[in-house]
Amino acid sequence: MSTETSSGPQGPGLGAMTLPRPSSGAIVTAEAYDGAAHRCGAGAFTLVSLDPPLALVTLPRSSAAAQCVGDAPFTVDVPDASGTEMTLTCSPWNVYDGGDHVIAVGEVVSCRKDQPCSSPS
Repeated sequence: MSTETSSGPQGPGLGAMTLPRPSSGAIVTAEAYDGAAHRCGAGAFTLVSLDPPLALVTLPRSSAAAQCVGDAPFTVDVPDASGTEMTLTCSPWNVYDGGDHVIAVGEVVSCRKDQPCSSPS
């Protein structure tokens, strides 16, 4: 069963959710201007703020997804330690240079638990 937590006065309800452990895998899907979806495994993922709700991911600079995360909404699929999957939808907040990686911070606009998590293509 899917549970969606929508935005409200206190944000999208991230504080009440069990946060993924650092060892959890994360898949980022970013959409290009032409509508093509680009998927990439994140090198790192963490929630950095609850007010506003911000998520951080790192992506290899050479990936197509890294070229898109600063310009369009992106999603992050994350399995937690129990295997429950969570999907965060983020609007671009800021992108930072991380050497051979891009550090993307997005504002979480919605989150869902128990959604299927796909592998990068």
